[in-house]
Amino acid sequence: MKHESLIQTQCINFLVNKGWHVIRINSGSHTRKTGDKKRYIAYYRQFSCHLDIMGANAKKTYSSAGMTDLLAFKNNRVLQIETKKPHGMQRMTQMTFETITNKHGNDYYIIRDISELRKLLRELKND
Repeated sequence: MKHESLIQTQCINFLVNKGWHVIRINSGSHTRKTGDKKRYIAYYRQFSCHLDIMGANAKKTYSSAGMTDLLAFKNNRVLQIETKKPHGMQRMTQMTFETITNKHGNDYYIIRDISELRKLLRELKND
């Protein structure tokens, strides 16, 4: 079975070879301990106010949870790509981010194999 990192690398290489500008989003965090003090460090933060998909209450979000793995830019088009293992499932935070992305008219794709990305670009006529 392919690891998600291998699928990401294949997608990045393929897109770059097709003239796309690609950004790998390292969302996550860790805690750094210095002496007796601990410091929380986030690699990426998104700030927004959106409708909670579980209800109609406005909710401020200050976290990186759910952000796509890749952003790709070419010819005034932006693709937000979440890579998954062949049978990998989205987490709830990823589904929320997909909903926000689609609500704003942006393209969000889940790619489980490089062949899916090749097919997608053919369909978009941006090969």
